[in-house]
Amino acid sequence: ILILSLFDLVLCVSESQRIILSKLLPSKKILKVSNGVDAKFFEPTKDYILRENLIISVGSLRWQKNFKLLINSFAIVHNKLPNWKLIILGEGKDRNYLEKLIGKYHLEDYIFLPGSLSREELKKYLQKSKIFVLPSKTEGLPKALLEALASGCVCITTNVGECPFILKEV
Repeated sequence: ILILSLFDLVLCVSESQRIILSKLLPSKKILKVSNGVDAKFFEPTKDYILRENLIISVGSLRWQKNFKLLINSFAIVHNKLPNWKLIILGEGKDRNYLEKLIGKYHLEDYIFLPGSLSREELKKYLQKSKIFVLPSKTEGLPKALLEALASGCVCITTNVGECPFILKEV
């Protein structure tokens, strides 16, 4: 708290963060600057019904993104919907752990970790996927969620940051 008072202005990306900061600082020292997305760039290219049976998630491969929960959940769903695949885009220090978890369930042919991709490649994945999942333990206003919505994906998130507000508004 003391260090924040040294700054003229503190930026945050979500209303929930602004509310927390307003308990610590005067309102005039807080500025909310939300993420945005180029909706035209991510615009859907085909009818939803023609999309592949893909679930996609995007983020750094680290504990905060909670991909362990997503992989464990997919393992359960896979038994009832074996023609679906899961793609987790991103890179990070949890890659080896997640690869072992995928192996534990013998889902190497159904769960893929292609790493970090270009913006153009990300767009292609989002536009062909039916479902986007954001299983994070913590978020502000996730750009990946905004991009998935702009791409026409059905979106599922944990109840963190601005995610519930964003999904309520669409």
